[in-house]
Amino acid sequence: MARFIELGVAPDNLNGIDILPDRVEVGRQRYPQMHLRSGNAEHLPYPDAEFDLTMESTMFATLPHQRLRQGIADEMLRVTKPGGLILLVDWRYSKPRSRDHRRLTKGMIRELFDVPGSSKIAGVERGALIPPVGRFISRRAPAGYFPVQALLPVLVGVNVTLLRRSFG
Repeated sequence: MARFIELGVAPDNLNGIDILPDRVEVGRQRYPQMHLRSGNAEHLPYPDAEFDLTMESTMFATLPHQRLRQGIADEMLRVTKPGGLILLVDWRYSKPRSRDHRRLTKGMIRELFDVPGSSKIAGVERGALIPPVGRFISRRAPAGYFPVQALLPVLVGVNVTLLRRSFG
């Protein structure tokens, strides 16, 4: 959310929810103008079609149950205005040796967000490099981060998917 402020969004226009109260408290201390609350993303405390943009960051890959994923996706669709955007920033790869941490695939996105019914894919971009590689390059050769990202897409660990909420 700090990146939105850097881009010029007024902090009092930003709302956030996290299931962990301590994270919400840290956010409130850093950004007292933001509207942050602790809660379950399966039951968002906002009216229908409230937001122009709804975003998640590396959450879907950590959710172990399809029912939970679907409930959160349904809520994201519900609170996004028709024509509004849904930004998904999530892992391209599953966590090694973990059944509970699954990558967010294009098929999952289509299923969760009813593409092309309730939403349409507006774009997909490469995000951050896989953490060990990204940290290594950032410490030793920061100028090489984006060239590695462009030249070795297999090392990109995060996809950024932008959906547009349908009008109907």
